[in-house]
Amino acid sequence: MNKKETISLAKLQLNTHSQILLDETTGKVTKLPHRMFDLLHFLMMNDGLYITRQRLVKEVWKETPIKKVSVDSHVARLRKIVGTHLIQTEINRGYRFDSNYYTRLEREV
Repeated sequence: MNKKETISLAKLQLNTHSQILLDETTGKVTKLPHRMFDLLHFLMMNDGLYITRQRLVKEVWKETPIKKVSVDSHVARLRKIVGTHLIQTEINRGYRFDSNYYTRLEREV
């Protein structure tokens, strides 16, 4: 099975082998901790879809017991890395990665 090694969305490049994130807007390279990588990878692979906290726990943390506040904390830390504009929250719907953010921004200019 041949997996794609790099996911490129919203001026971010996520290397799925090395767990390194490149932000093309700043040139910053970040080696993501395992859970942060899993969380960002899952959100990017489900780009544009709202993902509930419960589904994130099931898909990212698998069998590891985790509290709701820990999910929120991971998302907050991830936002500091990728930018608050790329990971959105909608009450009662969940979180979503928004790869169209820059496209909308460019259209407004």
